[in-house]
Amino acid sequence: MFQKQSWILKELAESNSETILDNEFLIETLEIAKTKSINTKQDLDDAEKVESQIEKIRNMHREVAVRGSILYFAIVDMSFINDMY
Repeated sequence: MFQKQSWILKELAESNSETILDNEFLIETLEIAKTKSINTKQDLDDAEKVESQIEKIRNMHREVAVRGSILYFAIVDMSFINDMY
């Protein structure tokens, strides 16, 4: 991937400004890179939305988790009071 990026930069730097549009391979490569960039941005936006939803749901269950941990440790500590527990 890095070699392709450096190739694109090298071609852009070395190309003549009057004939740059004649280099069809370079133009196609830039179009592909643009499409991948747009898709990547969309994927990152979608991931951010999903992360927000997960955080919201996680916070809804936080109170239950705290109460569950209190109950668990209370039951575990009961064995220190009497071995029957």
